[in-house]
Amino acid sequence: MISHSPPPYVRAPRPRKILIVGGGVAGLAALRALVEEGGVGTDGPFNQVDLIERRDCVGGVWYLDDDAVQRERSSVRGATAGQWPIPPVNLSPAGTSTSCCLTNGTLHKSPSSSKKPCWPSPAYPGLRGNVLPRFLTLAGAHPFPPVADPDDPFPTLAETQAYLELIAKPIRRHIQCNVECIDVRELPGRSEEHNRWAVRLRDWNRPGAPQVTRYYDAVILTVGWTDVPAYPCVPGLEEAKSHGLVEHCKSYRGPEPYGREARIVVVGNANSGNDVAAQLAGLRQVGKHEAIFRSVRHKAWDYIVSLPDPLIRDVPPIAKLAVNRNGSKVHVTLADGAVLEDVDRIIFASGYVIGKIPYVYLLNRQPLANEAGLLPQQCTDEDDWHAGQHRALASLWRPLCAPPPGSPFNTVNNPERVPSLFWQFLHARAATLAIINLAPTRIPFWTSDVQSHCLRAIWDGSMTDFPDTLERRLEYESRRIKWLLEMKEEEPDRVKTSREQCTKAQMNNGESAYAPPEHAGTPSYHSLGLMIDDYGPPLRRMAIAAKPEWENKLPDWDEHAEERKNMHKLRKFALLKRKERGIRQN
Repeated sequence: MISHSPPPYVRAPRPRKILIVGGGVAGLAALRALVEEGGVGTDGPFNQVDLIERRDCVGGVWYLDDDAVQRERSSVRGATAGQWPIPPVNLSPAGTSTSCCLTNGTLHKSPSSSKKPCWPSPAYPGLRGNVLPRFLTLAGAHPFPPVADPDDPFPTLAETQAYLELIAKPIRRHIQCNVECIDVRELPGRSEEHNRWAVRLRDWNRPGAPQVTRYYDAVILTVGWTDVPAYPCVPGLEEAKSHGLVEHCKSYRGPEPYGREARIVVVGNANSGNDVAAQLAGLRQVGKHEAIFRSVRHKAWDYIVSLPDPLIRDVPPIAKLAVNRNGSKVHVTLADGAVLEDVDRIIFASGYVIGKIPYVYLLNRQPLANEAGLLPQQCTDEDDWHAGQHRALASLWRPLCAPPPGSPFNTVNNPERVPSLFWQFLHARAATLAIINLAPTRIPFWTSDVQSHCLRAIWDGSMTDFPDTLERRLEYESRRIKWLLEMKEEEPDRVKTSREQCTKAQMNNGESAYAPPEHAGTPSYHSLGLMIDDYGPPLRRMAIAAKPEWENKLPDWDEHAEERKNMHKLRKFALLKRKERGIRQN
């Protein structure tokens, strides 16, 4: 039997050449944390820090480019039927479209080839954020500019995108747009405690968009969290999708394509579901048009705000779907047995599958002698090597999201997560692989920022108490798994109690309209939600312990806790002011 050595355990990660994948807020926060304060240069801890962005401008989800919107609207019913990315299409006689670009360090307008696919943002025209400017300002950066609307302190989509472009300008020489990350592979390093990374890229700036492989000491992933829409398990859903009767709000681009007469069901009552329902209802008139149906499973969290609207009617969760004979309508059976017949469109605002990162592969083991010769040898610049050239190497790697061999969850990733992460942002074994802003929170800008500063302190050696054993690096994961499994075990009792309370309240109040029960389920592993105070402040303390000079740089989570918790009250006030001015919620 052949004896295999374990993959490298990176005890003291000190990368010199670093790649950041993604130019949204998480990527920009990571880039700023690494390059500022003398991070890059002869006397700095890092030699080179690159950021690549597959689209033609920074901004991530806040960048809604015209190119993507035109392509989506060119397809059936204005949606792209789950295509990802959207394939190339000729958009003009010249075969090009114009959009914002950041290339070679300069932000400008330039043509984008129609031969390039596009990766649309899940944003939509009219989107307004639900986070105050204070919590959108990155540490040490220019403060978020005052918003234009005096009655609404929450920035618009365009204002947020403009801010991200603003903070990108001082670090633009590190950014390259129109470069797509295809494959990331861990490689063995110079010893059993070192590794390196082969990154396969497609450069859409070059003629023919060639694929090349570049080599780095470390990789930071900040992209793809909204790539995979989540749908509930509903009988008949796939058939309804195949007839173009279903879409995810990821591809929603405004109410205009749907019409006032269409019978529409929006699934979900979080921020996107409420916005979509309100925008659609905004085109209708009471007494003249049918209300938009909003299918909800639970009451909305307190921090998710919407106003009552006579043209939005809440109904129970969907139990099953049945497409009519000619495939033009769908009958929607609800959990209470009621049927909404001849529905024209169902829009799912049901979130995203977190942690699907199919292009990243970790070493299963150290290579055998005959395998080592097939691996790249120099790894200094770029070349054409890629793992697909060598089928003999197939067993050398495993997907990032597969549980590690020998783990107690090696048959099922339970709870589902990206396993083996130190505080949800750094791989515990392969500690030169980071994932920023994976955990959904109410204040993603601050979360990205504090994670990035912790990462800087670890990688530049300032965090001298960074755990040196795998067990200690996984203490956070172990605690969270234990808590979630206990929550899951108690879930049936919570669900029963919630339903009983809901039924009793309806009977006492004599209500005939549907009233959803309180939340009683178990949160997902990565979703922090209201538990952010058990996450952000400890990371801030960790970063400041490593670099005391950051005490006045990193915002104090505890100092602004009440303001964070009460943002929803300001949001409701702003919605009421907009209503007074005759502007629908969005």
